[in-house]
Amino acid sequence: MKILSVFLAAAILLSGAGAAVADTEPATPAAASAFLGEITTGDALYEYESSLRRNPETLTKIMTLLLACDALESGGLTRESRVTVSSSALTAVPKDAVRTGLAAGDKVRYIDLLYLAFLGGGADASNAAAEAVSGSVAAFVESMNVRADELGCVNTNFTTPHGEKSDEQYTTAADLFLIARAASESELFLEVAGKTEYTVTSGGETTKTKLTTANYAAVPTRSKYYDKRVVAGTAAKNTYASGSGCVEIAESGGLRIIAVILGSKEIIEESDSSATILSFVEARRLIGWGFGGYAWKNVLEKGMPFTEIPVRYGAGRDSVTACPDGDVIVLVRIGGAPDNVTTRVTVYSEADGLEAPVRLGDALGEITVLQNGREIAKVGLVAVASVDKEYVAYFKAQLRAATRTTLFKWIVFAVIALAAVYIAVVVRYNIQYNKRRREGKNGGRRG
Repeated sequence: MKILSVFLAAAILLSGAGAAVADTEPATPAAASAFLGEITTGDALYEYESSLRRNPETLTKIMTLLLACDALESGGLTRESRVTVSSSALTAVPKDAVRTGLAAGDKVRYIDLLYLAFLGGGADASNAAAEAVSGSVAAFVESMNVRADELGCVNTNFTTPHGEKSDEQYTTAADLFLIARAASESELFLEVAGKTEYTVTSGGETTKTKLTTANYAAVPTRSKYYDKRVVAGTAAKNTYASGSGCVEIAESGGLRIIAVILGSKEIIEESDSSATILSFVEARRLIGWGFGGYAWKNVLEKGMPFTEIPVRYGAGRDSVTACPDGDVIVLVRIGGAPDNVTTRVTVYSEADGLEAPVRLGDALGEITVLQNGREIAKVGLVAVASVDKEYVAYFKAQLRAATRTTLFKWIVFAVIALAAVYIAVVVRYNIQYNKRRREGKNGGRRG
């Protein structure tokens, strides 16, 4: 079967009529670099120095938690698995790094260890989790870099599971988006990274450790930074070398976005000498701009008539209505310049077109949706109604087609030639026959 492609060049111009129109671009963030991206498509909504290498500091633990969640979800470990803290996990913790008080020989539930590492920020817990997953901290770090490569990170190098006191590690805002995007697909990651408080029970009910998040964007009492749309995230404390940073995962109206801020600073308010952590301020601003500036638009709806496809030998009809067999939505900018969305229809048929009969629901081809020239979706194209075959017209067409073939012409030539030979033979026979008759009559008279 040959594919006959039909190109529909008309662009679908999508605008957000009635919706709030965001600024064309947000103001330059008070940070060394920033990235705002949409999770489902992976599209970049906003970038500022997003390829600039920065030390991720404790944002490293996003990758650590991602790999730890993978180990649990693959069945290698369970939430209730008891992890024995080794002395090597503790001795590998840098001086002045954050610790959660683990001691060699402690047996900690795996899920508690993840909270101690991520929510509690413990370098000791991060190392213990790394050993539980990979057998050693070194093997785990290697896995971190392998996974970063698999995700498409091109400017990332991890040297520890915790990110504390390491000058050799680096990443970018764009790469952290890729890592956080992969992590956002894990329910366990969202659970751990979305908690603001957690209580770890160690050694029975007698010893409890209450953990509180440092991700103020998710804490309602931190009104200066809080954004109710943030469902998960983490923050890196302010350092002289790297500044502060955060990664926030937010959801609203079916849209899921990630804001990454690196190299921001703290400013001291003159009024009360309190510190303002600009990374949270900038993350909330970018998140608000993203939700105010982008939305999903339905460009194809399942079952809705989309195009007419010509049909040969249809009984009472020369075309059939076709529709998509699924919905297609695209991410578009609200207000501003409309997004250029086009469709390309491919009809599966013989070289000279679709031929009746066609039945309701028959697969006729496919619709490819492109946005700014990039393919973003593909759905099937099916018949909305049936079209029966007009057999009289069909056979007439077959007869006409047959008369145009070389074989038919040779047959006609052969028939004519045979007829000519036959006529010639008959004529010759008659001439000879008549001649013999005449000769016979003349001989009879002479006798």
